[in-house]
Amino acid sequence: EKAREYLDTITGMNAFITYDGRTRTYQIHNIFTNFLREILEEKASDYKKMLHEKAGSWYFQAGDYLAAMHHFHAAGDFEKLLSVMELDKTNSITNEQQKKLLIRYFEECPQEYKQSHPIAVLAYAMALMTFNEMELFEKVTGEFLTLLQGSKLDPAQIQRLMGEFELLLSFTKYNDILEMSRHHKKACEMLKEPSAFMDT
Repeated sequence: EKAREYLDTITGMNAFITYDGRTRTYQIHNIFTNFLREILEEKASDYKKMLHEKAGSWYFQAGDYLAAMHHFHAAGDFEKLLSVMELDKTNSITNEQQKKLLIRYFEECPQEYKQSHPIAVLAYAMALMTFNEMELFEKVTGEFLTLLQGSKLDPAQIQRLMGEFELLLSFTKYNDILEMSRHHKKACEMLKEPSAFMDT
C-alpha cells in the first residue's frame, strides 16, 4: 500500500536505484542486481517459488507474456504458463533463443496440464511449424490427438478442437491449394466460431 512512499525513500537515499521519468521505470544498478541475486540464491526454494509466482502475475498483468511464461516456468506453475500461452498464442516467440525456451517449457510440462489446455498445445504446434521444427511438430500433433482420445470433454468441445486441428493441418499444405482447401472445408464444418489457437 505504501509502495510509492518506499520507492521514493529508496531512490532518494540510494544511488543504486534510480527512477527514469521518461520510461516511468525504476532502474537497478548491476552491482546491486548481482548482490540481490546472491541473496536470492541463499533463500529456500519455496520463497523463490513465491517470488517467481508474483513476478509472473505482475508481468502477465503488464502484458509481457514472455516474461510471465519465464517466471511461471521457474515457479513450476505449468497451469498458469499454459494459460498465458493460450492468450499469447505464441506471438511473443520471435527468435531462435525464445523458440528454444518455448520448447523447453513445453517438453518439461506434465501431460495432465497439456490435457486441460489443448489450445496451448495447438498454439505450440503452430509455433513449431513456423520455425520449421517439423519433426517436433509431428510429435506434438500426435500428442494432441492422444490427449483428445483420453479427455473427458463433451462431443461438441472435441468437434471444435478437431476443427482447430484441421485448420492447423491446412498450413502444412500451403504448396497444395486443393489439399489446403480440403482442410479448410473440414475446419469450417466443425468450427462455429473463430479459431482460438491463432491470432486471427
